[in-house]
Amino acid sequence: MLSFFKKKKDDTAIEDDGIRIISRSDPLACGGTDSSIDTRAPKTITSDEMTLFNVDSALGYDVHGTSDESDPLMRVSAFAVKTETGTFLWLHTEGFEWKPEANRDVSGFVKADVMPGLVSIVKEYDLAAKNGYHSRTHGLPENFGGEVRIEYASGERIGFSDNQAPIIKRPFAHKVIEVFENALAGEKVDVPDVKDVVSLTFTETRKDGGFSSAKLTLLPDGTGISEKKQKFDDPTVYESKKEISAETVKTILDGVKNSYMLIWRYFPKMAFKSASDKSVTFVMKDGSEITSPSERDLPNRFSSAMFTIDLELITKN
Repeated sequence: MLSFFKKKKDDTAIEDDGIRIISRSDPLACGGTDSSIDTRAPKTITSDEMTLFNVDSALGYDVHGTSDESDPLMRVSAFAVKTETGTFLWLHTEGFEWKPEANRDVSGFVKADVMPGLVSIVKEYDLAAKNGYHSRTHGLPENFGGEVRIEYASGERIGFSDNQAPIIKRPFAHKVIEVFENALAGEKVDVPDVKDVVSLTFTETRKDGGFSSAKLTLLPDGTGISEKKQKFDDPTVYESKKEISAETVKTILDGVKNSYMLIWRYFPKMAFKSASDKSVTFVMKDGSEITSPSERDLPNRFSSAMFTIDLELITKN
């Protein structure tokens, strides 16, 4: 056993950071399972002020027969983050093949505070009891389980995952869906309109001192002009100017709109920093500027918009 493990009487290994290793597989073995539990993770949450709710899980087939036409739900992903101006919500559900009406993908920036309702549901189903447990079975063709990540203003957190089996109950999923749907049907917070963008500037600053930037100026006919600058591992700054097709401009602007990039500044920062800092600064028709940093806590499907802009303006053009 490695020296940084402490041994208990039952020969269970606990690392210095409180992680107890339950099982560890050969990295090259397909089907092996790595599982652990954080012995320091609290099993009771004292705070009632939730700031982030992120639950994704398959619900699986019910061998007892309740997963029939009356309950076609197979998977739910629900993300809520409380900001200074409102609550951002994203809800994605998947149903059985014969019940496509169970499939939905909806999102919005709402005035309603859904967090008290979610706090109540989390307590009712005692999600904190699983806090700190993580299991990953290698080689599975899809995620048959899911992940829970919930954060509170006090700094308390609930986090657990398992990609082999559902990690939440169906009644829990339905109650969460009800909270989200009610809020999304209510009053929305006004967000900037992508149609008011006149230019945007993508910037990446790397730790090695290099950088990339591209200013895209939008033209009345739907096309654009990109002015790019790049510096690598030498003092030279390379510059270029290129026309951007209307199709590419549309791809970029659609990504900005669909990812809510114009309100990213309201989202909390990610806990871990990447190797480079990326941001996009938008200039609006009224002359105002909006800067959207990349390191924000977002559902993966929204954060990919930064990659799209990087790809289109730096890599491809």
